[in-house]
Amino acid sequence: MQCDMCGKEDYLLRTLIEGTELTVCKACARFGKVLGNYRPEVKQKQQEVKKQKPQVPAIEIILLVREDYAQLIKQKREQLNLTQEEFAKKLNEKHSFLQNIEAGKHMPSIELARKLEKTLGIVLIQEHKELHEGNINQQKSGVMTLGDIIKLKKK
Repeated sequence: MQCDMCGKEDYLLRTLIEGTELTVCKACARFGKVLGNYRPEVKQKQQEVKKQKPQVPAIEIILLVREDYAQLIKQKREQLNLTQEEFAKKLNEKHSFLQNIEAGKHMPSIELARKLEKTLGIVLIQEHKELHEGNINQQKSGVMTLGDIIKLKKK
């Protein structure tokens, strides 16, 4: 097992540190009151076996507004023979705000982009898949320790 504070693989002790019971190595036990030896339960050993399976990298899907949104909106609005004022009333948005969007000064939010897609019959939102590998230390054991968090904060 790993120490909850430093992540070191060592003999562990149950220790009360700042009001929290942690399983820590002998070196980290000096920061609190030792309650006794740590005896892992059978359930924890079974969980460790499950953690040793190869981890599949997490895939996150992000919704993004297309880069050429301003041109698409303006072209389609003109094809429908709508003025900016009429278009703003139809969408229940401010004229000046839509004028800035068409000029490319403001990017529409995902909600507004969906509203524009529905009204104009165009596609403005794209899905972007992002692969997350994770922290090297976290992949070794599958558990993030306090030491890992400190290392992340220092970066």
